[in-house]
Amino acid sequence: MLTHKEELDICGDIDYACEYNDHKHFDFSFTNGSGKQIYIEVKATSANKKEVVSFEMSDKEYDFMLSHLDSYFVCYINDVFNWKIIKKIPAHLISGVPSKYKVLFGDSNEK
Repeated sequence: MLTHKEELDICGDIDYACEYNDHKHFDFSFTNGSGKQIYIEVKATSANKKEVVSFEMSDKEYDFMLSHLDSYFVCYINDVFNWKIIKKIPAHLISGVPSKYKVLFGDSNEK
């Protein structure tokens, strides 16, 4: 994510929660330029999907996201071997289907 530091508005150090604590429900966090704590979950696929984004989230990830709607984002990496980030998706645009929360995102979800 350091290569996207400016794009993500990362100020200061990045807390890579996923490296030391599997019980955190995000992959990393940081403080943005406005001083707000931001939580990022990274999801990826080796496929080169262009229309609908789908991924699974655990119950705890989904609940954490819902409790941090204004500061939680999913960075979805499309065609992971070529590192094509298609979007930083804000939590309020994500809708889940209960079970394993297979999440679908498309431009039609934008408000």
